[in-house]
Amino acid sequence: VLKYGMNRVWKSGLDKVDQFLFSELKDFSIPDQNVFRHPVIGPALVKTVKTGLSAGPSGVLHDMKVYSKPWGFALNEIKCPVTFWHGDVDDVVNVRFTKDMQKRIPHSKVNLIANEGHYSLPMNYRDQIIQDLLS
Repeated sequence: VLKYGMNRVWKSGLDKVDQFLFSELKDFSIPDQNVFRHPVIGPALVKTVKTGLSAGPSGVLHDMKVYSKPWGFALNEIKCPVTFWHGDVDDVVNVRFTKDMQKRIPHSKVNLIANEGHYSLPMNYRDQIIQDLLS
């Protein structure tokens, strides 16, 4: 299904990929809709998607395989602090995946941020996320 979908996006043509992926903004959370409507950020995201797909869907499909297969180490062996940042209206990645990762990684925590989506969270909480990484 994923391969079919990615091939469909790629075959639709890069000039149309933004229409294909982002034509139904109402399908995204309100905070993410605002990101896509931003006059600078929105076009930059679309350009990033087009660049990522310019060689075809193989890169994205490879990423999906990496996420779905063992990584060569046990998550419960991670010793460094890990913080997951997740918007409570993220409709791209379900919060259950974040909570599952938290259960698997000792001493990890989740910052579940109210009224933030998948794309709006890093845009609106950039400084806090960077500060967390540096601490």
